[in-house]
Amino acid sequence: MKNMVKKSLLWVYRAALVTLWLIIIVLATSVLSLRYIVLPHIDTYKDKIVAEVSAAVGHPITIGDLKASWDGLNPHFSMLDVQLYDAENRPALSLSHIEATLSWLSIPLFEPRLSSLAVYKPELTVRREADGTLYVAGIAMGGPARPELANWILRQDQIDVSDATILWQDDLRKAPPLTLNNLRLAIVSPAWKGILGQHRFALRATPSAGSSSPIDIRGNIYGKDVSELNDWRGTIYGKLEGTDIAAWRHWVDYPFDLREGFGAAQFWLDFSKGAPQKITTDVIFTQVKTRLSKNSAEATLNNLSGRLSWIKYDDGQEVKAERIKALTSDGLNMQNGNLALRERSADGKEWTEGSIQLDEVELATLNTFVAYLPLPAATLKQIADIAPEGKLEKLDASWKGSVNQTNEYSIRSKFTDLGMKPYENFPGFSNLSGSIDADETDGSLSINSQKAELNLEKVMRWPIPADKLTGEVKWNIQKNQTQISVNNLAIVNEHLAGTINGSYLLNHLRGGYLNLTAKLGHGNAAYAHYYYPKTIGEHTLHWLDTSILGGKLEDINVTIKGNLADFPFPNNKDGLFRVTAKLDDGLLEYGSSWPKIDGIKLDMLFEGVRMELNATAGNILGNKIIKAKVAIPQLHTEAPILTVVADGAGPVSEGIKFINNSPVHRVTDGFTDTLRTSGNGNLHLELMVPLKDEDATKVKGTYTITNGSMADQEIPELSKINGKLEFTESGLHAQNVNTWIYGGPAQFNLATSKDHSVKINARGRLTDSGLKQTFGAGIADGLSGSADWAADIGVVQKQLELVVSSSLVGMASTLPPPLNKAAGDVMYLKVEKKQTSATQDLITASLGTNIAAKIQRADQNGVMKIDRGEIGLNVAPALPTQQGLNIRGTLDNLDADEWRSIFSKTSAPNNTNTSNANTDFSIAKVDLVINTLDIFDKRINGLKLIAKPIADGWSANVQSQEVTGDVQWHKPGNGKIVAKLKNLISPATTPGTAILKTQGDFKQQSEQYPALDITADNFEIGKKKLGKLELLASEQNDDWSIEKLRMVTPESTINAEGEWHNWKRSPNTRINITWDITDLGKTLERFGYPNTIKGGDATLTGQLKWPGSPHEFDTLGLSGNLQLDADHGQILKIQPGVGRLFSVLSLQNLPRRLTFDFRDVFSSGFTFDKITSSVKINNGVMRSDDFKMEGPTARVEIKGETDIQKETQHLYVKVTPYVSDSLSLAALAGGPAVGGAVWLAQKLLKDPINKFAADEYEIVGTWDNPQELKSPELKSDEKIPAIRPLNK
Repeated sequence: MKNMVKKSLLWVYRAALVTLWLIIIVLATSVLSLRYIVLPHIDTYKDKIVAEVSAAVGHPITIGDLKASWDGLNPHFSMLDVQLYDAENRPALSLSHIEATLSWLSIPLFEPRLSSLAVYKPELTVRREADGTLYVAGIAMGGPARPELANWILRQDQIDVSDATILWQDDLRKAPPLTLNNLRLAIVSPAWKGILGQHRFALRATPSAGSSSPIDIRGNIYGKDVSELNDWRGTIYGKLEGTDIAAWRHWVDYPFDLREGFGAAQFWLDFSKGAPQKITTDVIFTQVKTRLSKNSAEATLNNLSGRLSWIKYDDGQEVKAERIKALTSDGLNMQNGNLALRERSADGKEWTEGSIQLDEVELATLNTFVAYLPLPAATLKQIADIAPEGKLEKLDASWKGSVNQTNEYSIRSKFTDLGMKPYENFPGFSNLSGSIDADETDGSLSINSQKAELNLEKVMRWPIPADKLTGEVKWNIQKNQTQISVNNLAIVNEHLAGTINGSYLLNHLRGGYLNLTAKLGHGNAAYAHYYYPKTIGEHTLHWLDTSILGGKLEDINVTIKGNLADFPFPNNKDGLFRVTAKLDDGLLEYGSSWPKIDGIKLDMLFEGVRMELNATAGNILGNKIIKAKVAIPQLHTEAPILTVVADGAGPVSEGIKFINNSPVHRVTDGFTDTLRTSGNGNLHLELMVPLKDEDATKVKGTYTITNGSMADQEIPELSKINGKLEFTESGLHAQNVNTWIYGGPAQFNLATSKDHSVKINARGRLTDSGLKQTFGAGIADGLSGSADWAADIGVVQKQLELVVSSSLVGMASTLPPPLNKAAGDVMYLKVEKKQTSATQDLITASLGTNIAAKIQRADQNGVMKIDRGEIGLNVAPALPTQQGLNIRGTLDNLDADEWRSIFSKTSAPNNTNTSNANTDFSIAKVDLVINTLDIFDKRINGLKLIAKPIADGWSANVQSQEVTGDVQWHKPGNGKIVAKLKNLISPATTPGTAILKTQGDFKQQSEQYPALDITADNFEIGKKKLGKLELLASEQNDDWSIEKLRMVTPESTINAEGEWHNWKRSPNTRINITWDITDLGKTLERFGYPNTIKGGDATLTGQLKWPGSPHEFDTLGLSGNLQLDADHGQILKIQPGVGRLFSVLSLQNLPRRLTFDFRDVFSSGFTFDKITSSVKINNGVMRSDDFKMEGPTARVEIKGETDIQKETQHLYVKVTPYVSDSLSLAALAGGPAVGGAVWLAQKLLKDPINKFAADEYEIVGTWDNPQELKSPELKSDEKIPAIRPLNK
């Protein structure tokens, strides 16, 4: 056996060696033949070569020039001007230059084979007919023509085409021609791979359309016969830059709907059986329009980059996108996204599945993105309905299902600021952060959020804010049931803080089963309305929204167990719903028109269908809540009823405020609007309020007053009120309420009628002490005793009507007439007020038979003010036609001084009387006739006064025995009195008045003084007619300036001016006076000294000053100085006779001398030529040292002082008769002879007679009883000694 094998191997070796040598010999022979026989004589073989090539190609070929050479060991041919003809023998292809290298494989393969074929600058047309036949240079590449040339070319080892121009015409697609310029093509088909039909090629050319840059296409394909392209397969790679996707759609079918785009791309195309099977492309495009599937919407992308791939399957297709970056104008901004879509057709249905992986995506653009995906319409609608927002990170989602329904899905992602609208039974939310892991069977949601919101749309009316929200939500879906659980969901916001735990089984049975517990540590009741479920009735919700307005909630517990269809589980049947909480410092408005309760402390309970609030503290307008219960027995009914039972206590003023701010106010008809009260009260209130119709509220309550008081501008003050007021929604009622009015006891009953009018019947007793206490000192001091009174009061539509009457029996009055009466006398008092219209009332009043009034008032800005009226004194009053108040009447006597005295003693009452009505009114006219008016201790007789207001004051006409004329009072500034009088006669002193009652110690006046402008044609003081008076005076700063005081008579004029210094210390009056006298005798006669002096003129000037005001002239404090100068007068009634001349020295005649009574000396009176004197006055004491009176017969000198206040004097008088110089005196004494002798002796002896006749006197005593003391002779230059105190 071994030898046999050895022999066989030897035989094989020998056979192979022989074969090898044969091959070497053949090759050597062929090479030598070609080199030395064929190639050098190639032209002789050109025709044969053309014939062989034409036969091989199947078309005639011509060669213009043929050259041969060697390319290494291979023969090389250069051909120029090669022409290829079609079947009609027309030139189809012109090749100017071809280089070919013959392969030695041609021998064993029995056909020409080229190791390389190079074609330079060819130009050819490639056309596809409408039937699909492909023609290259007019030569069909398929069909019955058997494209041998194309197949032969593809069998060559390497083909290179340079600078070619190819025109592509596609009649099948009806596309426009496409030219490829500067085309370079390389095809490599090694012989050993040619067995498998493998070809590799590379093409680079610049297209005439679709791209601005050259395209680069390479491929590795398998196929042997171009006429059987459906049997070809392979991979083609292409690269395009600056390409227009839309332009290539004329010549290329994309595997998906890619309509527009600009940019660059490279692709890998796998095909088989003549159709694409897989395409992978990397793109960077702008302005892309595409449709990812036939069921999706068109997508418009501003930018698109990444890798796109398409795979064809037998049952559908798959589209993938990797590392995608996409940007759209409607907000989509995808970064590093991955997308896979698989479409299948099975059992006549379209199925889809897909997946998405995104590093980050803004959900606000999700609606835009998913619209491009082939998702079911129902899924797209769901996504649109929930309107997701926020940011997803590390998103990994997948889904499977039909076109109409998604059967499987999964999603995993982290999220921030996540939000969605409520959808079906799922709540909405916003601003959530956390993570989600879910699929079609279960899922979990971990939450860790800030500033989030939960929107339980089907349960709550408003989203619930959550400043902080943490917790976990899980769910599980099995057999058409969804189990949702919430674990330690912690929520914190400005409303509340606490945790929620619970589960919800969505089993589609009776709304699903909820088991929820919530424990909240604290809350703010002002936000409670966020948490009221919608299941509560509309009217109950409105009440809760508008009633629980604030407060601090503590210990809040919520429990819900049961099927939601049975919520809120009435009577805890079929489930449990309970909410409990404690409210502190709350604000509760239990009724829209009732006062709020503030500071309330209560226990809150919501259980089933009822609500109960139990308060233990609180305030209603200052009333303290003792206890209260607010309840709604049926929260969910169509017409819920609210019940309130409350007890409170507080000041009466707060009780009245409660009435005025509650529906009870309607039944008072405004009676309590302006009441001012004090004291304490207790309130018991019961309400039944139909929340659907609050106007049908039922009210029942009582208000008990203890030691209260009440006052109003229309009624007197009530004090010591003790009683109970009952009220309902329709009225008020009070019986035998005890009180005090005007310091006396009283009792009243109160009731309201159906028209809401209020009726009050009151009775009581007035006492003098009560009146004094109420009104203070003054008028009440003149009253004593007590008297009964009665009153009927009605209030209709906020208008009060009353009648008050009393006989005043038992009350005595010592007031001046006409108000004086004895205790037993009847003096009826009646005051009646009636409402004449909605805005007017009429007040009538009468007191006895002397005083009556009728006054009409009108509403002015909510205040009743006097419009018109009249007060009648001993006359019946009548309403005047003009606005204002008239005072009219006649009085026999009016002692104004007594009334002034009474009013001066009036003091403020101990208890302010608040019942006095508004006194803002104007007096339109005063028309009074007073027989005797005693004022300022003076009596004015027969006074008729008519006064009317003028623009800035009053104008009056006064007619009386003492004053006649017109007087005006002007209000501006301090006021001004302007009087134009015919007569101004100083009134006589009131009979029986010794001194002026109004005199007293001066005090600075606090009021301001009016200016005076008074003129009187006739001014008289007593019986002295002082002529015409002019007076101007006004206040300047704190002084009252007498600018002008002028009294003018035919024989003299007095002018004075001065000031009244109204100082707090040493107030005083100072005047400067000038008295010009043209007839001294008549002037003295006018002042009450008739027949004293005849003729004469004089001037008296000086200054006077006294403490106090001008009208408080007092000689005790009088000071000043006066200067008297008189000329040419005669002292009347002096008897003649010389003996009378010396009688002036006798004591008994001195008083007559002091009064210038020289009747015992001169029968014709004493004629003087001049009188001069200066007088100083100090504190009422006048002193003069230079009184001199000179006449033709004598000279009188007086020195000394006189006390004006005490009417005493201490004077030194010196009388010197002129014996020597007066011839008339001698003649009068003894005739002319005697007179002449005396005169001659006087001169010779140097005036011894005058010296002998002069005499001096010292006069003391009173003015009524002067005493003469003989004084020693004073020398002419000797001063009067200091005066001793008078009467000492």
